[in-house]
Amino acid sequence: MTETRRKNTGIASELLDELVPQLRRILATHVPDWTEHNESDPGVTLVEAFAFLTENLMLRNAAVHDRWSAALRRAAASLARLSAHTEQHSTPLRRPNYFTGQLLDAQTLRLEQDYHREKLRRLTRAAVGYGVVSGLEVGVESSAEGAAQVTVAAGAAIDRRGELLTLPCSESLALPPGVSIAFVTIEFHQQLTTPAPAPNEATVMTVVEESCSIRVRQHPDLEALVLARAVREGGLWSLDPEWAVKRLSDCNPAS
Repeated sequence: MTETRRKNTGIASELLDELVPQLRRILATHVPDWTEHNESDPGVTLVEAFAFLTENLMLRNAAVHDRWSAALRRAAASLARLSAHTEQHSTPLRRPNYFTGQLLDAQTLRLEQDYHREKLRRLTRAAVGYGVVSGLEVGVESSAEGAAQVTVAAGAAIDRRGELLTLPCSESLALPPGVSIAFVTIEFHQQLTTPAPAPNEATVMTVVEESCSIRVRQHPDLEALVLARAVREGGLWSLDPEWAVKRLSDCNPAS
């Protein structure tokens, strides 16, 4: 095998390894009844057949390597976006039906909150969509020694669930060593805070705090909004130009 074929084989294997987790997440979300993932399953056989054909097409002619590589990167980007659609609108909304003399316990009030929050998320997804609202530009700095970090500017975004994500100030994170691909994501978080004494418990958390965080991952979570894809070539990190983050201002020129 020539050096060119070795290089192409490594790139093809890397890209295919990147696609496999995305495909499995999509299958788990959209085809939950498919639970047989062993080698004898026809679905696995088809995936392996397509992978084999794709790799052979890439290796047939080294002159078209860059074109095939760019196409596969775009496919990986599209699959990552598709895999994040984990919630469906088929589930009906539910809210409490109050009546005189009803006991308003914590579960009833929580259902009221969940109703309004989910309705707002669905409205946001339908009317606005998802993507970066403002800011959140990503930059990468890499040195010849291999140390590198990404910087994300302050800004706001809406994730695919319809949650508003606000980053008040810029953040910098180190890129992981020993890998060649990393995704920069912004993710919604909520946690319980503000403990207080309770009648039947020692303490209870009385406040739900919402926030977001910037992370660098090889395989982003389904609910994360990917801001950039960083690749390392020749020991230096850079942002993948084939990966374009969705910005809401691009979808609505009047905004």
